[in-house]
Amino acid sequence: MATIKTTLAINATSVFPQDVSFTVSHTYSNTDLNTDSKEIGQLTVSNANTEITVGDLVDSRALVYIKNTGASGDPDVVMIDGAGSVEFATIKPGEFMVFPYDSGDASNLFVKSSSSSVAYLDYLVAELAA
Repeated sequence: MATIKTTLAINATSVFPQDVSFTVSHTYSNTDLNTDSKEIGQLTVSNANTEITVGDLVDSRALVYIKNTGASGDPDVVMIDGAGSVEFATIKPGEFMVFPYDSGDASNLFVKSSSSSVAYLDYLVAELAA
């Protein structure tokens, strides 16, 4: 049976008025996944939009993982919507994000470096069932 499990744990001390500690997780199983469109890989990107191509995601949702694998001082990775026009997230070296992405009329997702130097990233995209 195909599954993807995501888990997020947050432990914070001396940041908020009280200490915070919680863990949340979600498992995507066969009924949640459409494994026709999936991709995993690494990219080196310039400051021009670079497409992350994942089959046919038109009018579909996908689970997306992006990690900036650059070292301290390397450029940020900038996430851009499927139309290639709206920057919606900036990921600094060592940071990552996991999010459900609704592609709408577009079938892609773009990334780019925040500067004229290249940025490095790992990615995973798996189509979710409607």
